[in-house]
Amino acid sequence: MNGIQSSIIALAVHPKKPILAIAGDRGWVILWDYVKKDYYGQSYENYSKDSHEKSKDGKPSGVSYSCMQFTPDGTQLMVATSSGNIIIFDPETAKEIKQPTPICLMDDKEANNKNFKVTQMIISDDGLYCATSDSSRAVCLFKYSKTYEQEDKQVEWWFIGKHRTHSREITSICFGYSLDENNQIKHRLFSIGKDRRLFEYDTSFDATNYSHLKHKPPFDIELESIPTACIWYPNIDLKEGLILTANDEYKMKLWNPTTENSRRTCLGPTYGGAINKLKLLSFGARGEKYLLYST
Repeated sequence: MNGIQSSIIALAVHPKKPILAIAGDRGWVILWDYVKKDYYGQSYENYSKDSHEKSKDGKPSGVSYSCMQFTPDGTQLMVATSSGNIIIFDPETAKEIKQPTPICLMDDKEANNKNFKVTQMIISDDGLYCATSDSSRAVCLFKYSKTYEQEDKQVEWWFIGKHRTHSREITSICFGYSLDENNQIKHRLFSIGKDRRLFEYDTSFDATNYSHLKHKPPFDIELESIPTACIWYPNIDLKEGLILTANDEYKMKLWNPTTENSRRTCLGPTYGGAINKLKLLSFGARGEKYLLYST
């Protein structure tokens, strides 16, 4: 491949087209058609956004991208930076759509004076929610909708809130789905960390306190080992939602986060190190599901 200027630090696959987005540690992103073995659409220079992060003398500060995701419909490419911002691109035109509210704790002076790297970014299956975790041990949530005060405005990403919950590094975050009291599907957001605790966050919007992301009381999921990855278990029965976790002792556990009970523990893959990422791969026509992992 031509045009790779530095080491690669993030990948994202288009959900509907044979397109691979590749990001480098010097602030560049290219789109690659892996069927035609060529660039897709715009040149990679159009995606170089070092100008977003400049020092006092006006020169690029060298801030790089840290992770990125396509939305489920493939119309937006969301790119997170090592300075704690999210930039949204149109993959077809390479133009910036909108930069959401900077990810900072509005009531934390220490956090506002520092730039925290976004370590993970996930988008819900229906494309309505986006969540991030960063190096300050905080979780941030966005929602793709209209504002409550201005219903005539177009749909875009809005900041819901952020909360620094874990006492040690966050290792994984994931979305879940279950039925509420009206048998309507509701979104759930979870995080696990090196402090061996699991947090669940309230995804509802509070117009009176939008900067503060509420959460339920946490519970311990490990005694000695460190949890390294989590994913919502694809269960048909939405009334009992389960979350699958992996730890650094090569074990995988099924949890019911509502009752805080462990349903099963089994030995996971033991080759290549502990699991650090989990991804569900579904084939709609055949109804087959596969669980991908990396170590």
